[in-house]
Amino acid sequence: MRFALLSFLLVSCALPDVDLTGKACPCGDGYQCDPATDSCVVDGEAADVETQDAGPDDGGTDLGTDGGVDAGPEDLGVDGGTDAGPEDLGTDMPPVTRTAIPYGALWEYHDQDEAPPAGWETVAGEWPLGEGQLGYGDGDETTLLLDAEPNVPTAYFRRTFETSGDALGAVANVLYDDGFVLYVNGTEVGRENVDDTAHAAFTIAQGVGDNVVVDVPVPAALIVDGLNYVAVMVKQDDGVSSDLSFDLELRVTAP
Repeated sequence: MRFALLSFLLVSCALPDVDLTGKACPCGDGYQCDPATDSCVVDGEAADVETQDAGPDDGGTDLGTDGGVDAGPEDLGVDGGTDAGPEDLGTDMPPVTRTAIPYGALWEYHDQDEAPPAGWETVAGEWPLGEGQLGYGDGDETTLLLDAEPNVPTAYFRRTFETSGDALGAVANVLYDDGFVLYVNGTEVGRENVDDTAHAAFTIAQGVGDNVVVDVPVPAALIVDGLNYVAVMVKQDDGVSSDLSFDLELRVTAP
């Protein structure tokens, strides 16, 4: 709020140690300065003088009621806060990585000594369910699989996960013993110690360490918006192997 405070004062003309020579009389037009009485006079008699506090025209600054500068955000060229998004600051938000499948997740499994039907990698809902880790022989399994003699050469696992929007890619951390082949939406994305994917074939490596973990990158082009399928075959190294292990974690990165 802009206003001028009016008051009636006797104005001092002869200020101590101030030379008023050549300066305008502060009493205003129609009045004279009387140094003898240190007051404003009209025709030699004292007079009341109306004075006005400094306004916008006197000092160039609009003063508010609290004695401060009456300037709002619009005068300062700001909106009162930081209303700036990443595009205003010239920066991009970093990609976000989330765990789409954690270790210990629920998987469908097929542990019988027969190959599953073709296309088993992209269907769901027909096999038994078990939580990871799945396998036998090590004592750290959550779900025990068939431990036959001789061993079933290949066990099969599958499940789904969902994404929303485009993905920049993913990484699967596969825990296995003794070899595996990994598929995403029916396409192979990685394998270890496996040459022949036939059900009866064993791995090409012998004496593989227990519960080995490898990271397998998954191309962004294979991940679709919505429902996705992950499937894994795990192979034994021979017919008398003492154990089999499987678990998997999948981390998806998106903008």
